[in-house]
Amino acid sequence: MIDIRLDPNPLPRFQRLSERAQWAMDRAVALAAQEGAAEMKGELARQNLAATSLLINSVSAEPVEPAVWKFGPKVEHGWWVYQGRRPGGKMPPPQPIIDWMRVKGLGSDRRSAWAIARKIQQRGIPPRDYVTPVIAFTLQRLQVRAQEELAKIADEG
Repeated sequence: MIDIRLDPNPLPRFQRLSERAQWAMDRAVALAAQEGAAEMKGELARQNLAATSLLINSVSAEPVEPAVWKFGPKVEHGWWVYQGRRPGGKMPPPQPIIDWMRVKGLGSDRRSAWAIARKIQQRGIPPRDYVTPVIAFTLQRLQVRAQEELAKIADEG
């Protein structure tokens, strides 16, 4: 998960902002997090990283506390797609492989899934970075949203 945090500690003036301005900044962070989650879904689709819709559909944005949101996939294999898997170690669980086989029209044979899991254990899988482009996009959107929200307050009075 990616955290978007507008940290008031290095910004003492933030604490003196009016309630309306703090609300506007909270809203800017919320909008940027939601747009970042949508961009992450798009990035996963663009890179063709989701054999099933499970990974893409699991991406969401949620508030943690005021001015702090997090977004990202909520399935375990999202981490393995991003980090990759080194050769050796534990075999991956067979059920996600069986689900992938069904989507690809390869049947749902447990022996075949085991063979694929064994091959992943032996060879590993390369990492696929779908996070870095999303972070850059989200930071840019946060800046735009913050300026828009503060401009609204300035225009109101």
